[in-house]
Amino acid sequence: MADTGAMLVIFNGGKASRMGGVDKGQVLHNGQSLFAQTRSRFIGLHDHGYVSVSAQYTGTQYEGFPVIYDDVALLPAGSGVITSVLSCLKYAAQAGYPYFISAPVDTPSLSATYCADLRRAWRGGDVPVVVTTRDGEDAHLHPLHALWPVAALPKMMQFACDEGLRKMTRFHEVLTSHTVTYAAHEMTNINSPQDLQRATDDLR
Repeated sequence: MADTGAMLVIFNGGKASRMGGVDKGQVLHNGQSLFAQTRSRFIGLHDHGYVSVSAQYTGTQYEGFPVIYDDVALLPAGSGVITSVLSCLKYAAQAGYPYFISAPVDTPSLSATYCADLRRAWRGGDVPVVVTTRDGEDAHLHPLHALWPVAALPKMMQFACDEGLRKMTRFHEVLTSHTVTYAAHEMTNINSPQDLQRATDDLR
């Protein structure tokens, strides 16, 4: 169960090029859309759920959830997902939230304690918390599985002006983000038809 009253955002604005450019949230896995599965693991009854979408999205809701559009005035076109993160932070600041927690739409196997773990690791202030996974000696950063403090917005806007810092992994480095670590199987991304097939096979 997620934290009561938290602002929780599912990111679904990517190009999904490895999925053939389809709306990844509507891809079916185990009889349900990826969006529905991620939502059920992520957004609790009393939480405030949103969907981050590209500026080209034409609706005002996504499966009943309000959308937050990429604010193209924040950064030049083609700046990547950092525009989505900054747009959500701007929205959170205007709505009075101290932070928001995010998850990409392609991770239907989120840990049941995901939100609580990130909130516990947050030490207040302007330093985000990001997820890493470990498989043996190998560690992998999941830059969009994160808690983003509103207090970080001015610093993030300053860093984002440097084109070389717009890659999310680099962004977490310069922000010195705190980390929460899970086993690799607790945070599996479905980025391609092959990933989808493997996830389906694992359920058999």
